[in-house]
Amino acid sequence: MNLKILWNKYFVEETDNTFIQFFRYLFVGGLAAVVDLAASSIAVRAFGIYEVYAIIISFILGLSVNYILSSLWIFRHRKIEKQSYDFIAFAIIGIIGLLMKAGIVWFLTEVPEWMIEFSNSIAIVLVFIWNFLARKYLLYNKKP
Repeated sequence: MNLKILWNKYFVEETDNTFIQFFRYLFVGGLAAVVDLAASSIAVRAFGIYEVYAIIISFILGLSVNYILSSLWIFRHRKIEKQSYDFIAFAIIGIIGLLMKAGIVWFLTEVPEWMIEFSNSIAIVLVFIWNFLARKYLLYNKKP
């Protein structure tokens, strides 16, 4: 296979292949995480917004980036036709993931304090997988 065919297969062509969608979701999730982290930092440091409010704002921004890119690039065939309802369902899955992450980190950090990085890493991986699979199979597995 030449490079152009691989590029098209993994980055351009519409696909229902779970592996390729997961590969793309790594990029989308990574970009959404960067937006989330940057927005919370900017909100707190540049605008003096209280940390909890900044995290809520940044979560919504990251979620929005994830939704837009997922809808345009990864999952093009949604089960919920009305876009506003689709976004709400997408957000609910993200909020469930956020609660899962908080629970995992809380549970795992009841051990020594140095475990925070480990528990956060485990939580990020598990929630990433949850978000991908829930969105793929609950929201976007419709055939055209």
